[in-house]
Amino acid sequence: MKKTFTSKDKARIALVALTESDTLSAIAAKHGAHPIQVGLWKKKAKEELHTIFDTTHSESTKIKALEQKVDELHRLIGTRDEELAWLQKKVAP
Repeated sequence: MKKTFTSKDKARIALVALTESDTLSAIAAKHGAHPIQVGLWKKKAKEELHTIFDTTHSESTKIKALEQKVDELHRLIGTRDEELAWLQKKVAP
């Protein structure tokens, strides 16, 4: 049966692989993963570890930008609703 790993499990195993205290095969056997998968997690950790400290691309920055877009769209919808109501009053007899 295929074992699924949570992101925390993957990070923990990748961290162990990064320390290179054992071979990938030994680490994989210890944690019940395939050695190739452990190697891929290790590679991804090496490539993307710097993003943890990158404030320009952090999740909170992205969330704030999206919230600003949502606020702008709500304002735009409110303006359109007001214009529509005004036009309906002008057209109504």
